[in-house]
Amino acid sequence: MDDCDALEIEKDKRFYYLKMQETFIRGLFGKVLPADFLVQLQGTINSPTLQLHEVWAMLEREYGQSSLDVSTALYSEFISLPTKPFNRVTELVKHMRSLQNQLNELARKNLGEIMISDYHVSQALVAALPSGYFGSSVIQTHDGFKLPVIETMLKQIFSNKSSKDIAAMSKLTVMGERKRPIAVNQAKVNEVKKTKVSSYTECFYCHGTANVYGTSHMKATCPLRISGGG
Repeated sequence: MDDCDALEIEKDKRFYYLKMQETFIRGLFGKVLPADFLVQLQGTINSPTLQLHEVWAMLEREYGQSSLDVSTALYSEFISLPTKPFNRVTELVKHMRSLQNQLNELARKNLGEIMISDYHVSQALVAALPSGYFGSSVIQTHDGFKLPVIETMLKQIFSNKSSKDIAAMSKLTVMGERKRPIAVNQAKVNEVKKTKVSSYTECFYCHGTANVYGTSHMKATCPLRISGGG
């Protein structure tokens, strides 16, 4: 066995040891941490996507700082999150829900009531994404603005796209909306044709969910189809 093989074996041993230590710590956290703390995490304590350093940072905020310091930091993160890049829409929703849970848990302890309602989260999510794609789909009523309704709509429109992908969608939409100048007589002819085929003006690819500013379009110029979504 040469030196390279020995180094690889040593690396494997260290990796195995670290994984065992991580598993032990996760198990310990799951046993000793309060349930009301665990529900604030972005996933279960054993989820591989949940980093231990994130849990430790939450523990320090929860038990190592004053409640006011913690709530101020969390609230600042909550209101700034819609302006930051994200990898997937589902990650954005999950992160905002996690911040909501942490803020509300602190508020219940200190104020006896919640601080961030589901409607606040709905508004933040809508603000984080191009409103032109919503059209008349979003109705700010008691039922229409519920968080599950907004979540479902965003997933249908944007699938699991990142903020960069969504920005590219918006750019394609703007390019698709640029039209050539039309002569007056031709415009009149088009208007007559439009009245005859009004029942076929809604895109059957997205069924109107990707309308920009409420304006209908055909499948050929559908922003959702062009971007590869749906």
